[in-house]
Amino acid sequence: MKSSGHGSRILWIILAVQILSVIGLVLIPRNQNNEPFSMELRGEGESPLFYLVSESEPEGTTEYTKEFFLEKGDYLLVAKYSCSSRDNSISILSDLLEAEHVRLDSWSTNPDPKTDHAEIGFSLAHDVPDIKVAVSAEDNEGFTVESLIIERAVDPVPAGAVIAARIATWALFCFLADLFVFFMIRYPEKRKIYIVLLIASLVMSLFMIWPTGYMTFGDDLFFHMNRIYGIRDGILRGIPWVKLQQNWYNGHGYPVGVFYGDVLLYFPAVYNIAGIDMQSSYKLFVFLIHLLTVFSAYFCFSRMYGGKIGCYSSIFYSFLLFRFIDLYQRAAIGEFCAMAFLPYLFYAVYLLWNDDFIKSRIMFVIGFTGILQTHLITCELAMVMVFALLIGSPRRTFTKRRILSLTVSAVWVLLANLSFVVPFIDFSSACRIAVMNNSITNVAVFIYQIMDPFDGHLITFATIQMLFVLIIASIFRFRKTLLGDHDNAKTENKCESRVSFNLLLVLAVLFIFAGTPFFPWNQIIKIRLLTMPVASIQFVWRFLSITGVIATAMICEIFSRISGDKKSHKCARICLLAVFILPGIIYSFTANTQKTYARFSFDSSALYSKWCSLDEYLIADTDYFDVSPDYSIGGNVTISDYSKDGTTIDFTYETENGGSIDLPLFNYPYYRAEIDGVHEIPIENGNNNCIRLTLPQNTKGTVHVQFHMPLLWILSLIASLASILALVFISRFKRPEKRKQKIQTLKT
Repeated sequence: MKSSGHGSRILWIILAVQILSVIGLVLIPRNQNNEPFSMELRGEGESPLFYLVSESEPEGTTEYTKEFFLEKGDYLLVAKYSCSSRDNSISILSDLLEAEHVRLDSWSTNPDPKTDHAEIGFSLAHDVPDIKVAVSAEDNEGFTVESLIIERAVDPVPAGAVIAARIATWALFCFLADLFVFFMIRYPEKRKIYIVLLIASLVMSLFMIWPTGYMTFGDDLFFHMNRIYGIRDGILRGIPWVKLQQNWYNGHGYPVGVFYGDVLLYFPAVYNIAGIDMQSSYKLFVFLIHLLTVFSAYFCFSRMYGGKIGCYSSIFYSFLLFRFIDLYQRAAIGEFCAMAFLPYLFYAVYLLWNDDFIKSRIMFVIGFTGILQTHLITCELAMVMVFALLIGSPRRTFTKRRILSLTVSAVWVLLANLSFVVPFIDFSSACRIAVMNNSITNVAVFIYQIMDPFDGHLITFATIQMLFVLIIASIFRFRKTLLGDHDNAKTENKCESRVSFNLLLVLAVLFIFAGTPFFPWNQIIKIRLLTMPVASIQFVWRFLSITGVIATAMICEIFSRISGDKKSHKCARICLLAVFILPGIIYSFTANTQKTYARFSFDSSALYSKWCSLDEYLIADTDYFDVSPDYSIGGNVTISDYSKDGTTIDFTYETENGGSIDLPLFNYPYYRAEIDGVHEIPIENGNNNCIRLTLPQNTKGTVHVQFHMPLLWILSLIASLASILALVFISRFKRPEKRKQKIQTLKT
């Protein structure tokens, strides 16, 4: 009876969770205001609205419209103008929003003289009574603005897409809720730990909730938000695997999905399609990453050091100051996500040394796949960490069985990530891609900044946190010598199966040292084989990500040395943990109260299509400011019925003497152009690396241009999914050691 009652209670709890999730799904609002709205500002009679000439003014000339009221919602400003240079601007301003620290510099544009209209998208979290438009000119030949039209931005999403996205969102949160309930009931002795970890995830996410209508602005926020919009746009166009995003550089296309792993960004994109505004979608996504980081760290470190110490270490790792700097100051979402998977690699090495080869392979695949599919640079650093751990313990690494297991793990990692590796290599070899070239030593942490962190870079505080952990760990490691603690040797003997404390100390010193200008980066970068991987790191303080894993392991070693049940031991653990995580909490609070805020449109990716990511991942020698949304004609060609939908263009042409047309698409590989669906036209490199089509003389017809994903890429995706399924099968059904243990247990 007790068993039956216990089972029915589980079913009732799960059912209640499902019902609550369905209710939440139904209550998700779609667009909050779909009522049409349009307002036009014009000059009197035939006169333009503004005519400005810079003349001799060094800072140019600026005029403003009258202030006007706009309700909460998403808007699009369309300016009709004429000018002869880019030395002019049109901006949307509000004293009220500036007082609220809302970032308005993205609500502006520099009109292109090659066209006669420009668009600015903006979104208001509440009613604003003092909106005005500023028109500035630094053009000596004059800047004319004929009219300004402000209309509500509406981007209707097909009902089928909304339903599918809501089902996917509902399924995800039902799965997570059910999983949590299952583990709470299945492992009652760990309920307190699970609740503490969940509360820790909520606490970390609370810092992002306020202000509700905005997001804290960070260095790379626009870049990553544009990636989310690009995925969302691709899904709505029926492309479930988005490699070439169309919403960048005025619709010219950008292969950010080829060079930058984006698997996790599909979640906020789907949330937004389901009807959740982009601000809430992003914040919900951040909460899930916090949750993933907390429970991943707990899973890995608790298997090595026990449940309680695993809980402490998970909280420490999740509250690392560097993670919050990534989230708030830098908005480095890729690196922030990748850090959730670093503990799996540390645990994989531990399993390898303990000859649990199948689990070790699984952890290697989970760790490297998660990192590679989110942040390629962190994958380089993760390889450095794994290599340093293996080389640091040669006697535990270099045995035949362990080397064989490492080789098999490397093969599984490669197979599981063919969907990223194959397009990356294929695209890189097919065209010359521009790569950012940063000086790696000029952004290091200097000694004088450590001595006076308030005069240095914010990363300095994260470095100091690591140094503090290193000092405390050193004291505990050598307390036998320093304090005459004779029990230390006994503790060391119990830890032989774990990672050596001495090795952890050495690696922590090495990785911290790598973030200073005294590390010989200038000499290392001259080695031809290392030039590209070292230069791609860009900022050497990225080593703090892997230093955080090593520091967490040292925290585990410290707590294992004060692991008694005495009140003094518990108090010491709690006090140390509080001191370690306090910087992250303080910074997270101050970051939201002292920084500026940004707001993105509800569901229109076109609003931010002009924002650029410099020249990284573009075809080399491309002028990323010369990206007119219009086509240009060479020769005697007549164009009609022109339409552009993402990376697909259709038009009808007629020509007698022949000619050419440059299309607003960058000339990346795998575009195909056809006349009347029969004759294929060779694609040439046109102005600013755009697609150029040469049209034969005395011909007419309909041209269709489209990006076609190569079969090799699709096969790589299938191979990746198949290898992951095969690994799951092997881990589930091919465990001879475990089966033997179960058989022996049953016999006895």
